[in-house]
Amino acid sequence: MYDISIISVFQDSKDLVDTFLTSLTSILETSPQLKIEVVLVDNCSHDGTFEKLYYIRKKINQNKSNIYIKLIKPITRRSLSENRNAGAYNTNGKILMFVDSDVVFSQEKFFEKIIHIWNQEKPDILCPSILYVNNNRVQSIGVKCGAGILKYKCDMFMSGQNFDLLNKDLMFFVEMVHGAAFLISSDLFFTLKGFDEEMMPFNFEEMDLIFRSHKYKPRILSATKIIIRHYGSATSSKIRKTLKGYYFVRHFFRSMILNEGQLKGTLFSLIYLIPLSYVFWRDGYGSPLYVLKALSWVMKRAANPLDINFSAKKQDIIYG
Repeated sequence: MYDISIISVFQDSKDLVDTFLTSLTSILETSPQLKIEVVLVDNCSHDGTFEKLYYIRKKINQNKSNIYIKLIKPITRRSLSENRNAGAYNTNGKILMFVDSDVVFSQEKFFEKIIHIWNQEKPDILCPSILYVNNNRVQSIGVKCGAGILKYKCDMFMSGQNFDLLNKDLMFFVEMVHGAAFLISSDLFFTLKGFDEEMMPFNFEEMDLIFRSHKYKPRILSATKIIIRHYGSATSSKIRKTLKGYYFVRHFFRSMILNEGQLKGTLFSLIYLIPLSYVFWRDGYGSPLYVLKALSWVMKRAANPLDINFSAKKQDIIYG
């Protein structure tokens, strides 16, 4: 069994492959005693991403003893949730790390620090400090939520602060994660049945996963001891802003209804309808009618429960 299994999804992102894998292998050279599994999923790219992943995977597997890379190629293009689930299905680690393809590993002994915190503090979910690539400003250090209905109003913790000025030994509990990078025990992930595959093609799936975990009262820990750098929106910059907002809102409504129950979740959604419509209009996400369209989509699919069939992923082509 591997110490950590890393899952990352690539789609038409050839330019990110070198940065991601070069920085990862460089960091792993500082911790040769750890065994790290990397599962890369190429979502039917058309720009040479798969070919580049295949070449570098083969080269690393031949020359590195403490890292092993699998490459998964689905037969058709799928949602982020489906591909993350497929990656998790093909892992053999006690800790799963879901990480976006537009991150840079930059901290020496990064994984050693994770294992130390995991063994000492015994979290179920762990959030690294996520910094912007080009400066030392914080993107998030975990995510804080409100209480009651306001628990769906989440704020990225310490966002925008200068990381150089922070205490580097902080550890604290949060209620949510930032989707760019987080770790979760494999036992908890599979108990939760993975990401909701109705949330396609992307958006809110990681928040929904953590909201579902709350009934098990997990220890969700953030730490300034571990850092990772993130470009931000590099993997979704080609998606129209109105679509990104629409996906977020409809999956937000679906998560509320599934997690709170049909009646209570629908009531919560209706309460959020007006403020979300205002934000849509104010922040340039398009017509507030998108919010009504999102609620309509959810009501048609509210009867579709979370039901992930991991065995269906067996049709994927796996290299490694």
